[in-house]
Amino acid sequence: MAQTVCMPSPTSLHEIDFLSALPHKEREKLAEQCTWHRLPPNQILIDGDPENPHGVFLLSEGVVELSRRDAGGDSVPMGWLCATACLGEFAAITNSPGTISIRTVTSCVFAELARETFIPLLSRYPAMSLSLLRKTISIVRALEDDIVRLHKADGVLATAHRKAILRSL
Repeated sequence: MAQTVCMPSPTSLHEIDFLSALPHKEREKLAEQCTWHRLPPNQILIDGDPENPHGVFLLSEGVVELSRRDAGGDSVPMGWLCATACLGEFAAITNSPGTISIRTVTSCVFAELARETFIPLLSRYPAMSLSLLRKTISIVRALEDDIVRLHKADGVLATAHRKAILRSL
């Protein structure tokens, strides 16, 4: 990961939605515990390689692109996130390597929070756990919608295929 460690501003974590349950002083203390990274555009923050463990990233400034490798090794875009996003929390919770690669689209500032610091926060602040649960539910619902669309598309493709075969007879 190409990086420049930088110092946080006192308000760097105050806009992070995920941390809204934390009292002001706790956020300031947390900012001091983070490793701060400033990356220019088109740099890889997380490469999706299980051999490269990382903490939880809090995007303070900028826009990132998320992607994942398919079975053939090709990169598949998964979406974009902008400042105030939290990244890598699922891998931290499951204590497993992440599968998503993250590339900066614009200049970005990230706070990296060690798993050993992140997990106890979830216990001390149930509202943070609830926030993660809501995010998970949102992802599951979006996946359900995708499954419905794929199922419909599969039906359309099967019909088109049958018609093409009949036309060729």
